[in-house]
Amino acid sequence: LLSVIHCARAISHIILSEDIDIVHARSRVPAWSSYFATRALPCEFIITAHGYYSIHFLSRVASYGKFIICPGKVIATHMIEDFGCPSSKVRIIHRSVDLEKFKYLPYSQRSRDKFIISYIGRISPIKGIEYLLQAMKKVARNFPFVKLWIIGSPQAGKESYLENLKILTRRFSLDRFID
Repeated sequence: LLSVIHCARAISHIILSEDIDIVHARSRVPAWSSYFATRALPCEFIITAHGYYSIHFLSRVASYGKFIICPGKVIATHMIEDFGCPSSKVRIIHRSVDLEKFKYLPYSQRSRDKFIISYIGRISPIKGIEYLLQAMKKVARNFPFVKLWIIGSPQAGKESYLENLKILTRRFSLDRFID
């Protein structure tokens, strides 16, 4: 609690000194500090609810923003039904890819000797990466040049999950397919 209060004070000073209009929190822990920092200041607090948060007091802050950004309808419905967010505060902004930067190539024009699948994110049991490895076992049988890139690091306290994924990789004989 002291850490949240200390951070809230620091955020308040930054808001005032930089004349900030909007504070956007992207997860629950920084959201508490941001929420307290903005309560008495002339700026807006918004939050992005990235996941299906547990119904717990500490998760409640995800509903306190002027707007709650959700990546899809499932999370939006969860925020409305389980956290009591008015639907007028919820905004759905789908995750997407800039198709101008990443051009789609029809299958017939793609390289046959290189195929990359990537996972980018936190290494955590909630992400279900073990299911990706199970799927990769099937994909590798049909695409001998496929590579799976797992990009990320485990959250504190979940390092053993990463070790379990490495064991699963060896068990499935996927070592040569994963970078």
